[in-house]
Amino acid sequence: MVYEVVELDLNHCREASGALLSQLHTPEVNAKIDSGGKELETRKTESIYEPNLASLLEPTGRELAVRRTIDRSLNEWEAFVRDEYGLSASPNASDPEAIDRHLQAMEDLQTAMVQAIAARTTALRRLRNQSPLIHLIPPELFIYILLLTVNFHEDSDDVFTTLRTLCLVCRYWRSTVLACSLFWPKICSVSKVEFRDIILRRNPYGALQILCKEGSLNEASLDAFLALSAKHSYRWQALTFQGPLSDRLIKHLEAPAPALVDLFMDQRSGSLGQKQVKLSDGCHLRHVDLDGVTLPWDLPRLTGLRSLQIRNIKNDLPSVERLGAMLSGSPELWWLLLADFEATTPEPQPEDATTSTTAAPTAPVQPAIVKLSPIVLPNLATLVLQALPDNMTSPLLSSIVADKLEKLVATEVSTRPISQDGSGFYDLVNTVVAPMKHVEITYNERSSEFMIASERVVDVPNEWIHHIDECPGLLVRAKILPSRPTWDTVSKFIAKLPIPSSDNTLVLQDHSEATPFPVQAVNEWDFITEVEISPLHDPRALFNHLALPQTVYPSGQQKWPLPNLVQVYSRRNEADTQEMKESLVNFLRRSNVPKLSENESAVPEGTESQKSPTSKSVNEETESSVVISRPKQLQKLKVHSSIVESLKEDPTLTGIEISPT
Repeated sequence: MVYEVVELDLNHCREASGALLSQLHTPEVNAKIDSGGKELETRKTESIYEPNLASLLEPTGRELAVRRTIDRSLNEWEAFVRDEYGLSASPNASDPEAIDRHLQAMEDLQTAMVQAIAARTTALRRLRNQSPLIHLIPPELFIYILLLTVNFHEDSDDVFTTLRTLCLVCRYWRSTVLACSLFWPKICSVSKVEFRDIILRRNPYGALQILCKEGSLNEASLDAFLALSAKHSYRWQALTFQGPLSDRLIKHLEAPAPALVDLFMDQRSGSLGQKQVKLSDGCHLRHVDLDGVTLPWDLPRLTGLRSLQIRNIKNDLPSVERLGAMLSGSPELWWLLLADFEATTPEPQPEDATTSTTAAPTAPVQPAIVKLSPIVLPNLATLVLQALPDNMTSPLLSSIVADKLEKLVATEVSTRPISQDGSGFYDLVNTVVAPMKHVEITYNERSSEFMIASERVVDVPNEWIHHIDECPGLLVRAKILPSRPTWDTVSKFIAKLPIPSSDNTLVLQDHSEATPFPVQAVNEWDFITEVEISPLHDPRALFNHLALPQTVYPSGQQKWPLPNLVQVYSRRNEADTQEMKESLVNFLRRSNVPKLSENESAVPEGTESQKSPTSKSVNEETESSVVISRPKQLQKLKVHSSIVESLKEDPTLTGIEISPT
């Protein structure tokens, strides 16, 4: 406080000096300085002692009191120093040694005063830090607030940096962090041995999180680390292991851990093959993430889950019934990912010579499809079923009920969930599609694979559960048999979805005579606004179908297919053939056809009347139908460069932006 007053006084004096100089250097004063007259000296003296300036330099009562206190203190300290150093009252200029002793004494005095003031300032700051309202809340709440600032899923160095920052705030924060075991839960294989000892001293009885990273230690050191951790297995709260699992390491991991709630194990990069870890009995698990590792699937702890990820396992698969029981017993489940299950068939046994010639070859026995009871998961936000056996995918998609689902990824799906009576699959897709603005439907003729997705690639994170960044999305990929009833079912399934007619794409890929895309499937897909043709796909059947109104069954209503189509992007390499061009032009002219009424033809001018399996002649249809509205005008067309110019010259195609691919 004293130094602040002195500094304020010095600033005050600087301002006064500036005012004085401004008064001394007026033009009139400068002129009289040049004349050198005596009157100048008199006026300069009067100017210096003008009442206004004198009042500016006059200290206030508070400043006078402070100065008197400082002078009195300095005199007392100086007297004390003289007695301590044996100095005279006033040094003589002829005695340099005495002057040096006085200077040394004053420097010592200054150092002592600075240290004393610093100590007093620190004490006051500590007192002030104890006064905030946050320190008046109960210690339990204060600890909870501080724990929110620490991310224990980060590396140990980052966690330690955060804890050190908290300790530097004040003594109260430091004592809280050092005394509470909740701030010291994690033992990591990459940490130094000294740091592990510190954690065990700070947390002698509380919950522990064990983290073992791949490549952090050699096998001997890893064995020692797990042996140390196994001594505290009764305190394990979370166990994370990444790397190859040997039988010796598994013994450490199977130590009794009744308090374990989070289990993360990944040995996909290991060369020791799939392993099973037999957990001891204990409380219900909360988060389970297994990759290349299995558990006893009848373990009672596998209920009450919040998240479940199981990937890359062969044989030793959980049964569908057991999966259903696990999920039904976990109503708080918000994340479910099952991927890459492979049930390998046993090798055939050598046959007896007497029967080998007469035994007829038998087809592989397909597992029966089990029907599960409804699995209600009111908090499920993400559902991923990838590369699972159909006897597992179909029952789960048909049975899961999730009203808050935001992301659905299902691959290698059969048509059973789509066509099965009472299936809940439609409700799952409907829940995810409802808030979306873009949907893409893709069919590959060569692989007969049908896909409906929110985008080309829906990201499925390959991370631990606590590192996952949730994002909504849809990806359903199914094998569609080339039969009319199957396609009718799929077409109506898609048509019932609440897809907005704003920005949706139909993509047709490759070409196959055996499994062609049934063009009648688009009759009820009014939401499609863009069609994309791959280089190998032959679009003539689609263009011919779109050029005529079609009949929708079973209502018998006649309508234009894809009435909201505004953009076509064809990358067909053989677009220069005359037949391809004619089918394209007939399709493009459909928007110029007037509204249909009775006894009017819907065939574009200059074309022959065509009949398709799903369309009757115009005269037959229009006799009993109402007026049919024209489809939207096509806005953009991208085709092979060989026919761009001829299309632009066609006067019936005005208003369409035509460009080469």
